[in-house]
Amino acid sequence: MRAYLEHRDDLGIADDQQIVDHVDDITAILFGLTLRAMRDNDHEWVMRFAWFGEIVDEQTHDEPGKPLDG
Repeated sequence: MRAYLEHRDDLGIADDQQIVDHVDDITAILFGLTLRAMRDNDHEWVMRFAWFGEIVDEQTHDEPGKPLDG
């Protein structure tokens, strides 16, 4: 969640509480949009949201169950 707050401009969400309240939805949307961008070779989108890919990579290589804000 902390990463989403740090990247609120990329997400287009100005209100921190909206991010807190919808972190699972935001994650699901970002996964879907990332897959679509990769399929469509949308390099601009992939570069803009590279921070999300880095978070996913860290989570899949770190401790299982580690929270996004940990």
